[in-house]
Amino acid sequence: TLTTFLSAVLAIICTFHTVQAQTNAQNAYVSAIDQDLAVKKIVLVPTTDNVGGIYARPVDEELQNALNDDKQWSLSVYPKDLNLKPEFLDERPQDVKAILQNSQSEAALSTRIIRGPKGISVTMTLFVGREGLPLLQEAASDLKSFETAQIRAEARRLFENIKSRMPFRGVIMSRR
Repeated sequence: TLTTFLSAVLAIICTFHTVQAQTNAQNAYVSAIDQDLAVKKIVLVPTTDNVGGIYARPVDEELQNALNDDKQWSLSVYPKDLNLKPEFLDERPQDVKAILQNSQSEAALSTRIIRGPKGISVTMTLFVGREGLPLLQEAASDLKSFETAQIRAEARRLFENIKSRMPFRGVIMSRR
């Protein structure tokens, strides 16, 4: 009798907790902003420069290494069949959306290098979300060194700065 009563109460409690957990999982609300900022996969847009790729190729290698070493983001392959000009992504959100959709990524990282009379300028932009708009941008201008090792190091620094400026760096599993 007492054992039967305790068994029945235990069964009711277990059933209640199972139903409550299923209901919470089904009713989980994730805002559009949280979805845009929850970056798991990132695509590296080919770097552009105005000197025939002298700086672009080493910077791409450096950024690929940085993303491969990264424990939070995984690197997606850039879709080769897209015929887009990476230097105009700031002005063409529809191109960013096409890149994100075709690579099945939540973010795209674009880098532009310009060698001018005063030195080298490097601009790195992180695009996220369904709108295809830039979220973060880092830049270094008038770099006096023209050596590729120095430009690679600067690209790594800009990447780390962008990564550290992300609004949050983890995935919230529960709000309890």
